[in-house]
Amino acid sequence: MPRGRRSLTDFEHWEQRIISTASKWKGWSITKDQRGRVLIRRREASRPSETVTLPRPIVWEEAYESDIQDWAKQLWKTLDNDPDQTLRGALEDTAPKSDRHGEAFAVTWAQVEQSFKRTLMEEGNEIALKTYEASYLKFISVALKELATGRHSNGKDLLRACIAPWKDKYASRGYCIDAVSKFLLHAVEEHGYPGAWLVSANDKKTLRGKKPAKDDKAVLTDQQLLDLIAAVEEKNSAWGSVIKLITATGIRAVECQYLVVKRNPVTGKDQLYSKYNKTGGKNPTKPRFLFPLPLTGDDGSKHLWDFTATFKTMQWPTNRDGERVEITGKTVGARLRDHTPMWNEWRAKIKEETGEWLRPYVFRDSWNVRADNLGIPIGVKCHAFGNTPETNSRAYRTSSDAATAKHFNAVYGGMP
Repeated sequence: MPRGRRSLTDFEHWEQRIISTASKWKGWSITKDQRGRVLIRRREASRPSETVTLPRPIVWEEAYESDIQDWAKQLWKTLDNDPDQTLRGALEDTAPKSDRHGEAFAVTWAQVEQSFKRTLMEEGNEIALKTYEASYLKFISVALKELATGRHSNGKDLLRACIAPWKDKYASRGYCIDAVSKFLLHAVEEHGYPGAWLVSANDKKTLRGKKPAKDDKAVLTDQQLLDLIAAVEEKNSAWGSVIKLITATGIRAVECQYLVVKRNPVTGKDQLYSKYNKTGGKNPTKPRFLFPLPLTGDDGSKHLWDFTATFKTMQWPTNRDGERVEITGKTVGARLRDHTPMWNEWRAKIKEETGEWLRPYVFRDSWNVRADNLGIPIGVKCHAFGNTPETNSRAYRTSSDAATAKHFNAVYGGMP
């Protein structure tokens, strides 16, 4: 047995019963952290591991044995019925049903807000005060005013009132729902507020409402992409590597979980390979070899990164528990929004000047435009891109204002 690893018999009998609850579910475990909080983990080979902390007042004590077991069983049941659900999502859906402690609590909502602020600024990503005020306090202030009225007794009703100022603004309504939901989750997990204050994933989806017709999607020039990579890399080298990877290869962010180095039978050389296999929906994707495209700076410099050589030692972003962060469009977007002022400035400027929408998928759209500019045949491009010509023409940008002007200026060159 590895040094420091405890046998089940080393635990008290009540602890053994808790630990054994999850032993019959493959990849599941129940443990405690250094503060005595209860952690439930799910590990599967096909996806990053997930960990959630059970809300207070539940802690790792014999008095809460049955509560811990009830929570674990309900979470397992929820995910068994819906395997695509995340553990965090299952926790949010389960919490209101599992609340058995409605006793009074001493911490006020204003104190919860201060605690939430400290957590975001001093732990995890350690966001800046300006980011907290713009992305969280703006919406939590509305929640605090609503709570002061005494009209609300659960998270869903509170959230419905909070989004009223942004009734006609879908994006802001979503940001409000996200900020206030996290604030309420903090109140439950850290300060013992009843689970009724948590908002389920389904309720959040309902309150968010129908998404309006999308604006045209923006693309970035090679120099803009190089500037953005540098800005992200300066703050966090691991996240910089992720942005560099998805920029050069054009992969979906989620494909970062499915990458390996594999020998290409055509070239006989090792090459980055995506095992991502999407068979459903309108845009199927098969596993494929990846082909990075070079970026050209405004000064004519060429930038082409060899990920085959560096992939095995590549550092991936981690959370505060040291676990690898799942790379998705959402987590990439959050990183850019919360830690890269350049990104927010560009979003506002592009929206104002062109009406276009700058989104995390811009790295994939820009690869597509770059491939067209380099004259790569559409069939070849789509094979490397992981879609079909039909999907490519329907769902992706194939050119940009800058590229169009550049090519036509070349045609006009030398003409009177």
